[in-house]
Amino acid sequence: MSQATAVDELRETATWIIDSGDAPAAMAASASAIAIAGAGGALLVISRDGRRLGSAAVPTGLLAAAWSPDGRVLALGGPGGAQLWTAEDGLISLPVSGWCSALAWSVAGQLAVASDRIAVVFDVTNPASATALWQTPEAPSTITALAWLRAGRELAVAAYGGVKAFTKGKLKPARSLDYVGSLLDIATSSDARWLVSGNQDASVHIWRLRDGAELEMSGFPSKVAQVEFHPDGRWLFADGGEQPTIWDFAGSGPGGRQPAMLEVNGRAGSTRFSWNPQAPLVAVADSTGVVRLWDATQLTAGESDAAHVRLVGAMEPVTALAWLGSDSLLVATQSGRVAMLGP
Repeated sequence: MSQATAVDELRETATWIIDSGDAPAAMAASASAIAIAGAGGALLVISRDGRRLGSAAVPTGLLAAAWSPDGRVLALGGPGGAQLWTAEDGLISLPVSGWCSALAWSVAGQLAVASDRIAVVFDVTNPASATALWQTPEAPSTITALAWLRAGRELAVAAYGGVKAFTKGKLKPARSLDYVGSLLDIATSSDARWLVSGNQDASVHIWRLRDGAELEMSGFPSKVAQVEFHPDGRWLFADGGEQPTIWDFAGSGPGGRQPAMLEVNGRAGSTRFSWNPQAPLVAVADSTGVVRLWDATQLTAGESDAAHVRLVGAMEPVTALAWLGSDSLLVATQSGRVAMLGP
């Protein structure tokens, strides 16, 4: 399917719309199932055609959701700790009770969860009896993001003061990427060359992992709470209020390049985004409920670009976006409504 055809189908087709019963805080899609995690703690798992596959309730609320690489196990995080969910066992509580807004699956299927100032790594081969394998030392503040490095051999932990990467059984970090300030999110490129942070001080900081070389872009209109690479590792999206950006990391990297700036709805600001897993397309929602689609290959570095496709117009604030495959986009709104756009 061409990019143009995919966009046309997304614009014209709403395959289904459901009411999840809670304001979605996060969505996660596997090859065959969609998990909708509500801020109030309601979990709904549905099939691609909108059929109910399961549900559960977490009284303390939910903040994050992520499927295991094989799509068999769903990890959940929230203010009261972390849980697993499977179709066979339902909801399974993990032995952590601190604030958990960060989850990270390794390529081998180990799960790292944040618990206030520590991260715990679990073996979930048997989800009903998941085992804690190791944990990191206490961070300077609540952990805001996690990422696996070196094919799952190092766990990068983001908190106030930068990123530290730990290995099993070692109290001393394998590497330290220092930053004076609060990190809100981190992302790593698929080629393992770059680690990027979005920061409270309205900046994006970049580290080249092989030698620790650093770059920074500051001056965003507001804090940068979300950063993510496209799966191909070339393109980085960073929010930043009303001025989200896309940065090209091709070749020797972004040094000397300006990012392309995306025009969202005036001062409405971007609220959520999601990269297409195959094509270099990013869906961006603003706080008025408008969802737009940009093609990263058609943007001009250093310029503000209003060229986009408007997928959904002025519904209500969008709280979560997720692609289901490469041709369907899930849009969740504040009232609990979830729509699938596409075939």
